[in-house]
Amino acid sequence: MLDAGLGACWLGRSEMAALVEAALLHFDGGRYCMLAWCIMPNHVHVVAELRQGLSLGAIVRS
Repeated sequence: MLDAGLGACWLGRSEMAALVEAALLHFDGGRYCMLAWCIMPNHVHVVAELRQGLSLGAIVRS
């Protein structure tokens, strides 16, 4: 369903995608090491290596 482009697809707008990318890269090298990411029109894929002592939940909430 996501790949079919269902939903509002806000991230298909370049200015919205840029905001998400900036947010993902904000803590890169600090809280995590961003290995790869893909911003789709209606969702985001992320591959990151977490720094020791940090949980994924804490990072997502921040």
